[in-house]
Amino acid sequence: MDSIGSEKEASETKKYIDELEEDVVSIDDLISFADSGQGIQVFGEDTAKNIVVHAKKIKSAGAKFCDCPACAAAYAILEKKDSLIK
Repeated sequence: MDSIGSEKEASETKKYIDELEEDVVSIDDLISFADSGQGIQVFGEDTAKNIVVHAKKIKSAGAKFCDCPACAAAYAILEKKDSLIK
Protein backbone atom coordinates (compact mmCIF):
# COMPACT_ATOMS: atom_id res chain seq x y z
CA MET A 1 0.00 0.00 0.00
CA ASP A 2 2.91 2.32 0.70
CA SER A 3 3.97 2.09 -2.94
CA ILE A 4 0.72 3.51 -4.35
CA GLY A 5 1.54 6.65 -6.30
CA SER A 6 5.29 6.10 -5.97
CA GLU A 7 7.86 5.00 -8.50
CA LYS A 8 7.72 1.55 -6.90
CA GLU A 9 4.02 1.03 -7.56
CA ALA A 10 4.43 -0.92 -10.83
CA SER A 11 7.16 -3.23 -9.51
CA GLU A 12 5.29 -3.90 -6.26
CA THR A 13 2.07 -4.60 -8.16
CA LYS A 14 3.99 -7.06 -10.38
CA LYS A 15 5.36 -8.82 -7.28
CA TYR A 16 1.84 -9.05 -5.86
CA ILE A 17 0.45 -10.51 -9.09
CA ASP A 18 3.32 -13.02 -9.28
CA GLU A 19 2.57 -14.14 -5.72
CA LEU A 20 -1.14 -14.53 -6.44
CA GLU A 21 -0.38 -16.63 -9.52
CA GLU A 22 1.69 -18.99 -7.39
CA ASP A 23 -0.90 -19.19 -4.63
CA VAL A 24 -4.08 -19.99 -6.57
CA VAL A 25 -4.56 -23.76 -6.46
CA SER A 26 -5.51 -25.56 -9.67
CA ILE A 27 -8.47 -27.90 -9.41
CA ASP A 28 -6.26 -30.88 -10.25
CA ASP A 29 -3.77 -29.95 -7.52
CA LEU A 30 -6.61 -29.56 -5.04
CA ILE A 31 -8.00 -32.99 -5.88
CA SER A 32 -4.56 -34.57 -5.71
CA PHE A 33 -3.70 -32.96 -2.38
CA ALA A 34 -7.05 -33.57 -0.68
CA ASP A 35 -6.93 -37.20 -1.81
CA SER A 36 -3.41 -37.75 -0.47
CA GLY A 37 -2.24 -38.88 2.94
CA GLN A 38 -0.97 -35.39 3.63
CA GLY A 39 -4.31 -33.86 2.64
CA ILE A 40 -6.14 -36.25 4.94
CA GLN A 41 -3.75 -35.33 7.72
CA VAL A 42 -4.34 -31.59 7.15
CA PHE A 43 -8.12 -31.64 6.61
CA GLY A 44 -9.16 -34.79 8.44
CA GLU A 45 -10.57 -37.82 6.65
CA ASP A 46 -14.18 -36.67 6.30
CA THR A 47 -13.37 -33.13 5.21
CA ALA A 48 -10.73 -34.34 2.74
CA LYS A 49 -13.26 -36.73 1.23
CA ASN A 50 -15.83 -33.94 0.95
CA ILE A 51 -13.28 -31.63 -0.68
CA VAL A 52 -12.45 -34.28 -3.28
CA VAL A 53 -16.12 -34.85 -4.08
CA HIS A 54 -16.78 -31.11 -4.34
CA ALA A 55 -13.65 -30.46 -6.41
CA LYS A 56 -14.51 -33.22 -8.88
CA LYS A 57 -18.04 -31.84 -9.18
CA ILE A 58 -16.91 -28.30 -9.96
CA LYS A 59 -14.18 -29.62 -12.28
CA SER A 60 -16.81 -31.49 -14.28
CA ALA A 61 -18.68 -28.17 -14.55
CA GLY A 62 -15.57 -26.52 -15.99
CA ALA A 63 -13.74 -25.15 -12.95
CA LYS A 64 -10.00 -24.85 -13.39
CA PHE A 65 -9.18 -23.55 -9.90
CA CYS A 66 -10.12 -24.14 -6.30
CA ASP A 67 -13.21 -22.17 -5.31
CA CYS A 68 -12.39 -21.58 -1.65
CA PRO A 69 -12.72 -17.91 -0.61
CA ALA A 70 -8.96 -17.28 -0.75
CA CYS A 71 -8.44 -18.79 -4.20
CA ALA A 72 -11.64 -17.22 -5.55
CA ALA A 73 -10.55 -13.76 -4.39
CA ALA A 74 -7.05 -14.20 -5.81
CA TYR A 75 -8.44 -15.47 -9.11
CA ALA A 76 -10.82 -12.50 -9.34
CA ILE A 77 -7.83 -10.16 -9.00
CA LEU A 78 -5.82 -12.13 -11.54
CA GLU A 79 -8.63 -11.82 -14.08
CA LYS A 80 -7.99 -8.07 -13.97
CA LYS A 81 -4.20 -8.18 -13.83
CA ASP A 82 -3.74 -6.57 -17.25
CA SER A 83 -5.47 -3.43 -16.00
CA LEU A 84 -3.46 -3.46 -12.75
CA ILE A 85 0.00 -3.68 -14.27
CA LYS A 86 0.94 -0.44 -15.96
